[in-house]
Amino acid sequence: MATGAQIRAMMESHAKGDDSRFYAVASQIAATEAKKGHDKLAEQIRAYIDEVRATANLPRAKSLNDSIVSISRPDGEAADLLMHSTNEAGLDQLIVSPSVRSVLELAIEEQEHLSEIKSHGLTPQQTFLFTGPPGCGKTMSAAVVANSLGLPLFSVRLDAIISRYLGESAAKLASVFQAIQKTRAVYLFDEFDSLGLERGSGQDIAEMRRLLNAFLVFVESYGGNSIIIAATNHAESLDFALFRRFDMLLEFEMPTADQCLQALELRLKNVKKPKSFNLRSVADAAVGLSFADLSRVCDDAVKRIIMGKTKSLSDKLLTSLVTERKTFLARNRNV
Repeated sequence: MATGAQIRAMMESHAKGDDSRFYAVASQIAATEAKKGHDKLAEQIRAYIDEVRATANLPRAKSLNDSIVSISRPDGEAADLLMHSTNEAGLDQLIVSPSVRSVLELAIEEQEHLSEIKSHGLTPQQTFLFTGPPGCGKTMSAAVVANSLGLPLFSVRLDAIISRYLGESAAKLASVFQAIQKTRAVYLFDEFDSLGLERGSGQDIAEMRRLLNAFLVFVESYGGNSIIIAATNHAESLDFALFRRFDMLLEFEMPTADQCLQALELRLKNVKKPKSFNLRSVADAAVGLSFADLSRVCDDAVKRIIMGKTKSLSDKLLTSLVTERKTFLARNRNV
């Protein structure tokens, strides 16, 4: 079913006569229902949207992502510094620790009551620092927050912001924060350690120090309605001053055996399996791999079935692929 945020967005857009946003949110709901397997309902919603658009002589949206970007894309210089991300994951697909899930659910709920909270002179949690190993759910969690609230997700292109010219990096960062203030969305600063290196470290240079100082000022004084998420695999290299500038610090961990089992079940739910299939043994063998690694293992297994290299999925095949993946990662860590 549609989320409270989506229903509210549709009501607000209808009241304001904002047809484009109304149909964009309706398209999001259709995509959500399709992902849940409610194909008939999703098709009915899409058919209704197309019918009304045709009657009103409105252009048909090319896709869900087009409709979102058309009403939410930042303009000016910031448009070249932000990349619209298109992961449609929902909370039901997110596997994280109970403590991380609890914080994310609370953050979403606070955003759904944004007006009421601000009317009492309070500020919802809006700035987050995600830390932990690669492939353990940081980027996916940012997408889940955005999708749950019916907001677009923009990844900040730090490679385009960082410049060797004096003052240029800070000016570009200022453009990004102007967009954050103007266009409500979820903004992800991924690989944040490239910006937030500890001042005085061996890699500290004057321009990067100015950029970090600018970020500290911008994030501390931020008071808009967007959500800012910084994510890093190297929390130990971040400047200590950053940790107290964020509303919440979330630490992501490598999956446990039970979480590996959940991830495998979710990834392989539509794949035919023999009655003797034992996914628990695969999950136990997979401890030490990230969620991203597990997804690759599952995809490799399905591809072998498609190519006719094996007739069906088996725990023996998956365990073999898990071992191969672990060997590959161990070898490359030592390179």
